[in-house]
Amino acid sequence: MKGIAEPQQQRSRESFARVRSATLALLTEKGPAGITIAEVSDRAKVSVGTIYGRVGNRANLLRVVQEEELARIVQSMAERIEGLRGTDENSVRGVIRAFVGEMEASSQSIRALVNAAQEVGGLSEAGPASWRAVRNLVVAALRSAPDAPPHPVSDAAMEWMYEVIDACTMHHLESDPQPKSLAATNRLIEQLSRTVHLLLSADDSA
Repeated sequence: MKGIAEPQQQRSRESFARVRSATLALLTEKGPAGITIAEVSDRAKVSVGTIYGRVGNRANLLRVVQEEELARIVQSMAERIEGLRGTDENSVRGVIRAFVGEMEASSQSIRALVNAAQEVGGLSEAGPASWRAVRNLVVAALRSAPDAPPHPVSDAAMEWMYEVIDACTMHHLESDPQPKSLAATNRLIEQLSRTVHLLLSADDSA
């Protein structure tokens, strides 16, 4: 990333990893407004001077953490979906369960990154690209699910379907109570599965 001095030695890489981890933890706990380089330094046990020397300023540090965490979420989603292959969960319901599961597991960091993007100019650039990457993974998996209807479904319909899945999942995560019960999560997955089957069956455009 521009403005970041990438560490070359193992010890430096480990200390920078602690800095990024501490920053994400503080973002989750306090939100972006409450984070200072001094607090990150104290949490990571890395000197303030070393952190400034590596990232230059607080905004760059937040950008590094955002990009890394978004990349982790995309990779984790890809692994969850790939793990469905050859199993009984390789189905429309299984794809939706994988999506909801990743969003639940990452909900705190996603919320923290959204808050940070709203505060720091330019921070949100990686967000749309990551959203598209997740959408493409889910859409491709739904298309290839063994129980998906055999007729073609238009790209526009698939993308709209993903937006429905995403919006309902975000509403589920943001509503009380927190954390979500297993029953509430299973109910969401069942409702989304029925909805997606209906939408897939209804769209017959080539």
